[in-house]
Amino acid sequence: MKAIILAAGLGERMRPLTNNLPKPMLPIDEKPVLEYTIKLMKKHNITELAITTFYLKEKIQNYFRNGSDYGVNIKYLEEDHLIPSGQAVKQLEEFVDDEVLIMFGDNLTDIDITKLMQFHKSNKSDITIVTYAVNPGHITSLVRLDKKGKVKSFIEKPSEKEYNGTPINKRMSGIGIYIIKKKILKEIPKNSDKDFSDLIEQASKKYKTYAYILPQSDYFKEIGNMQRYLDAKKEIESGNVILNVNEKYNQSISFFIPAYNEEENLREVSEEITSFLKNNFKDYEYIIVANKSKDETQKIAKEMERKYENTRAILQKDFVGYGTQLKTGWEAASKELVFYTDSDRQFNVQELHEFMKHIKNHDIVIGYRKKRKDPFMRIFYSWLYNQSLRYTVGIKCKDADCAFKLCHKKVIDNIKPFSLDRGGDAEFLVKSFAKKYRIKQLPVTHRPRIAGVSEAESNSKGFFVRIKPEIIKALIKETAVLRNIRSKFTS
Repeated sequence: MKAIILAAGLGERMRPLTNNLPKPMLPIDEKPVLEYTIKLMKKHNITELAITTFYLKEKIQNYFRNGSDYGVNIKYLEEDHLIPSGQAVKQLEEFVDDEVLIMFGDNLTDIDITKLMQFHKSNKSDITIVTYAVNPGHITSLVRLDKKGKVKSFIEKPSEKEYNGTPINKRMSGIGIYIIKKKILKEIPKNSDKDFSDLIEQASKKYKTYAYILPQSDYFKEIGNMQRYLDAKKEIESGNVILNVNEKYNQSISFFIPAYNEEENLREVSEEITSFLKNNFKDYEYIIVANKSKDETQKIAKEMERKYENTRAILQKDFVGYGTQLKTGWEAASKELVFYTDSDRQFNVQELHEFMKHIKNHDIVIGYRKKRKDPFMRIFYSWLYNQSLRYTVGIKCKDADCAFKLCHKKVIDNIKPFSLDRGGDAEFLVKSFAKKYRIKQLPVTHRPRIAGVSEAESNSKGFFVRIKPEIIKALIKETAVLRNIRSKFTS
């Protein structure tokens, strides 16, 4: 399939930002909006693109040129004067084969285009309109559906009466992404004075039209005004949103999580992880190391194994320490890369993208929490732990027990076996530093725990009352063992 991106507009609502840049070239995280779209196309094997240009068109053409830097081939429709988008699409009729994806250039999204194309083909649709649950404060169009998702009516600029008169469960909005058959283009007059969306409104009354409802896991923001642009910029540059627009990684990965008493989190975190892996890796496995728990953690782990492909649940017959859980995960890993995080949903798995940038030139990439969102006692124990490692074992690590670590499997193969039941993180780091592996430390986002309770946080009140002597004793004992491990690995 080919794609047409409509990027000729003046961007008048975005002044003064668009005084010297066309709207699709406005930067988000130091990349123009249009670059995210082009990368998204390439990720889903759409490599023949046509981009309509008019306002400051040289800015777009000089930046992307023929598209070869992005693995695509770009054809430009250069408008001498601004023409309606419907007329621009008509002029690209010969570019289109049987059907084409059409998208507005000010859309910022990581929509799964492969799923969209599959939906379009399975319904044998002439027109597929991408929709989402409409926000009353942002009505761009109104799509009314039947029970099967077929479009009953499509109104490009609905009145307040039309909007309010539509039942909430049948009220969707188009987002400016379409797949259409070429026969739709044939009916557009050469000198059409209508915008493309208005033409789709007309065509939907005649041709078989379905609505693809954008999943909540897919990001979308139409940056048609200043506020929406600034919102998108903040979401992405803060790391709260990471767009899945890059091609799938060629390196295979084993992704595992230890889980203990996490029945409230395990389903949600598994959905997040499996979706991320499927969208970003050609070859992967997801491993749940489920400790013997007081709740339904192990039962849910087996449920996840049945639900998601490439997923394996390892159930501990007896209760084991965190270190033994990590050891189990590391030894079960079979892919080129090994990554683990916790199952409490306090980390953003999307930040693994940043780690993947550095793993090519490093043996290990480890995270440290920029701003830890944990109860006080857990932060205190972590600080004590890190200070102990730094001054008694010599491990200069910013956040040793941060559960966000990526490494090559060869690292695991070279430093195992692991012996500590509790301090698996520390043992991994002690051996890695002793072997002088290339280690990169990166900041990661840490979110408040949504559900479940950490055992490190006592219900007692008062600082000294809440200090648990058994934890302090275990820390002293573990430090002595770690010094011994380090001396063996450096001798």
